[in-house]
Amino acid sequence: MAKLTLILLALLTSRASGRLPTYQPTDQPVQWCANRGDDCDSASECCDGRACYERRGHEAYGTCETSCPDDDEYACRSGNAQPAYQPTYKPTQSGGGDCADDETWEYLAGDKGPKGCDHVASEPDKVVKRCVNRQSDDGVWAYEACRKTCGTCGTVEYKNWGAQRGWCYSELNNDVGVAKSVGECWDMCEAEYGQSLVAIDLDDYCYCQNDCQCLDDVEEDPTYLVATRRSITELPQEC
Repeated sequence: MAKLTLILLALLTSRASGRLPTYQPTDQPVQWCANRGDDCDSASECCDGRACYERRGHEAYGTCETSCPDDDEYACRSGNAQPAYQPTYKPTQSGGGDCADDETWEYLAGDKGPKGCDHVASEPDKVVKRCVNRQSDDGVWAYEACRKTCGTCGTVEYKNWGAQRGWCYSELNNDVGVAKSVGECWDMCEAEYGQSLVAIDLDDYCYCQNDCQCLDDVEEDPTYLVATRRSITELPQEC
């Protein structure tokens, strides 16, 4: 009680003398972060050291959580069946022939509602991620439906294996920069290595390989877009 009385007297004295404390603004920026359950594109966006867990079939990449959510919607859950993608062998010209996006294909983009291949292509820096991770209600993946956008039509030069759980390993493994499709990545590597090019791996960044000895860094879910020379009739086992 005595302590409270002293505090009140100090405040009254300050008011009487005109010496009230004034607010001093800070020049330090406020650091934003996503709370638990909020949408995120990477773990760096999440508050309190939470991870960004990938969701399938949503426009947002993932959700900030302290651990893998108990929901099969999340890629971190085990036992998720993956599509048995079969590569196409049909020769096409880039941007023409049978190389086209399926105008009827759609996936549910969360609160944004259904979206199609035009949306997959709408932001170049997100094309590869959307091609690998977006799936329609009937199980068709973006890289199967949006063949022109995702560069999965196939050409006479290479065989496109679509999204894989690992990447073709070789001692070369050279990153030649960002590519927006398998076709663009193949052309970049072919310009650099010519006839010595055997395979490419794409996860936004384009990697050139002079062999495909095994699939390295195998994950639970498809992560890489892979293409090889047509002479390779099947992909190798895990390294």
